[in-house]
Amino acid sequence: MTSERNNFTGNDLAPSRRAVVKYGAAAAISAATIPASRLIAAATVSGVVYENRSGASRRQVSDPGVAEVLVSNGRDVVKTDADGRYTLPIDDESIIFVIKPAGYAVPVDEEMLPRFYYVHQPVGSPQSLNLRYRGIEPTGLLPDSVDFALTKTNEPQKFDVIIFADPQPESALEVGFIRDDVVNSLIGSSAAFGMTIGDIMYDDLSLCPRLNRIIGQIGLPWYNIGGNHDLNYEAPSAKYSRETFKRTYGPSYYAFEYGGALFLMLDNVNCYRTTTM
Repeated sequence: MTSERNNFTGNDLAPSRRAVVKYGAAAAISAATIPASRLIAAATVSGVVYENRSGASRRQVSDPGVAEVLVSNGRDVVKTDADGRYTLPIDDESIIFVIKPAGYAVPVDEEMLPRFYYVHQPVGSPQSLNLRYRGIEPTGLLPDSVDFALTKTNEPQKFDVIIFADPQPESALEVGFIRDDVVNSLIGSSAAFGMTIGDIMYDDLSLCPRLNRIIGQIGLPWYNIGGNHDLNYEAPSAKYSRETFKRTYGPSYYAFEYGGALFLMLDNVNCYRTTTM
């Protein structure tokens, strides 16, 4: 399988079609792992994936590293060593993220959005873009160690998932419809997690914070993938069209495991348009 290493493009995780067809999704991710000998780059990022036994916001001495966990820069994927350490090439517009293994949970914020990534964009989104909706703030110098916390959890092989497809509210009124007609009936659900699979919004990205707060009331970790209505249309090309999405939700391509299943979250928007707003 080493000959079937995925071809990655840009800053996005994109397993090759051949690898997915031949080996399946899980094998495609595994085929992306690269040996340490390939980690010859102008700059690298290192860190530890650890089990958070202490409950602290930062790794403590009592928090052991977790081996054999996949970590990616959006192009390459490596496995942590026996001590939970990893090293990856990095450039000045990268998102480093852990691929959550089965039997572990990643931290979530107050809106139940999973925080499994670190954005490295020292100067932030280019000011020259004049984005209508806020992009990535300058992140400054890369930390000496970019660590990811995991918490052991019981994940049954049989589980339910809540999926929203194209909710795309166009106004604050329509966000209220989602709250009243959908979310209120889901609060307290026993599902394992939820996901919105594209068109979280209908172009107006300023509505994201309120919708995130509302969906967070369901009480489940909530994963998101962007659609064509979640783009920054002021960007002259696709390169910077996900700046608001990345600031809010993290990488636009990623993966995670749950209960023995692998979820590949792929941004399949391959068209781009510019509009005058």
